[in-house]
Amino acid sequence: MTIDSHFHQRNFMFQYANYGIWKVTYISPKTGERWSAGVTDLDLIERTKNTRFPKSDDLLKLLSICKNNTTKRKRGTKKNENI
Repeated sequence: MTIDSHFHQRNFMFQYANYGIWKVTYISPKTGERWSAGVTDLDLIERTKNTRFPKSDDLLKLLSICKNNTTKRKRGTKKNENI
């Protein structure tokens, strides 16, 4: 990853969801909006979460998965307010 890259590993949150599934959340550094997705590509998780300097291509692929699988939410809003 180069310093000029717009996407950084710190903009992603990784949470173990279930066997073979990681919940990945991308948080926009400018707006605070969040996009989440359940990712089953464990090779991609390995290349982004567990490396010191992940490649920009891998981060962009993870970003596109997050943005294409869910609707964006404003920072601090809950999906289900009745629960």
